[in-house]
Amino acid sequence: MKYSDAQVLEMAALEDGHSIEVGGLYGRMKHAETETSRRSLAKFVEFSRRRLGLTLESLAEKAEVDLGKLLSIETGDSVMHCPQTLHRLATFLNVNPNLLLQLAGLLPVQSQQFEQAALHFAARTESVKPLEPQEQEALDKFQVEALSVSA
Repeated sequence: MKYSDAQVLEMAALEDGHSIEVGGLYGRMKHAETETSRRSLAKFVEFSRRRLGLTLESLAEKAEVDLGKLLSIETGDSVMHCPQTLHRLATFLNVNPNLLLQLAGLLPVQSQQFEQAALHFAARTESVKPLEPQEQEALDKFQVEALSVSA
């Protein structure tokens, strides 16, 4: 019997931390796991957690997910091995699990509107606070030493 990628990922989500083999899924997947999608996912999880007033540890406990995997997701590290964690997070946060899997690059993005919304979300989460004096000094020095055009 041949399963679709989505069916295999849903079965993986049900495996509760056990190892499974997914054949050629990894190779067939369009690798949408870009810096932008990881950042969008990371910020979505972080902001959702903070909105609920939860620490990482309490979210991991309440959503019944591994703390290390949750930390990896929230820091924007690779999520290729976390489909069941994402499924549990989505369930706890009351969002569509397939959308989190798409955001993580574990499922192909189904909607350009979703992809654009994720891009705008990632852009809006970037800080616009002024540089600290030492940051400004470091930037100025780097610009002069490394980025100036030599005459």
